[in-house]
Amino acid sequence: GEMVGHLKGYPFQGRVLTESDLYLPNDGLQYGFSSVSGYDPLILRRYAHFFQRGQGIEPEDHVVNLGWMDRPDSKFLRLLNVRHWVKGGMLRNAGNKDAYARLVPKAVIKPDDQVLPFMISDAFDPQRMVVFEQGDGHETISSSETDVPGFSYSILRYDNERIDFRISAGQSGYLVLSEIFYPGWKATVDGNKVPILRGNSLFRVIRVDTWEHEVSLRFVSTPFRAGMILSLMTLIICLGVIFSSRRRR
Repeated sequence: GEMVGHLKGYPFQGRVLTESDLYLPNDGLQYGFSSVSGYDPLILRRYAHFFQRGQGIEPEDHVVNLGWMDRPDSKFLRLLNVRHWVKGGMLRNAGNKDAYARLVPKAVIKPDDQVLPFMISDAFDPQRMVVFEQGDGHETISSSETDVPGFSYSILRYDNERIDFRISAGQSGYLVLSEIFYPGWKATVDGNKVPILRGNSLFRVIRVDTWEHEVSLRFVSTPFRAGMILSLMTLIICLGVIFSSRRRR
């Protein structure tokens, strides 16, 4: 119970890697801490491949959970803002600090099958670049800057379907968030709609300009809304048929 109390928190406060018989893959959901082990059997294929590469394993699709990870110092786990590591019943510090959001000046374009191998290599510096896949259809910022730009942020609101925060950007660049890219998320910068890009194989990325900005991300499930509208229309038709039949009687 005391350890769970230390682990509880929002993803921007640090995620948790549990390599211990004390915890199962779904325990993060049960006890309220941000586990990176996934919730079997609902693991995204891209997410599983990301972890396998980060642990030095060739990607394969027959993955039920990620409880076997044993390399908390992996560059890939740092991208996920992992700060706590539970091993052998002991709580350890994974060494990451403030890796939830970063502003990078440079974009690199790679074929989809070369993104993860490039990210493993020493050529990939997550503090200075983001990797996009060829064919995603967006233009990259032309910048000769190589230094890490001045950047700060503060979280204003965080829940399952909405994230609001304020940023201060020293130059134009890519805002890379330690949040999984998933269809249905929409973004605005200062109230204006902007696309959410998928960068570094897995994460949400937003282009921003120099200055201070209010950034908001909201989850909008189009299939859910379509189903709700269809159900409402069906209900109205049924009520109309019932009302009509009663009038005829």
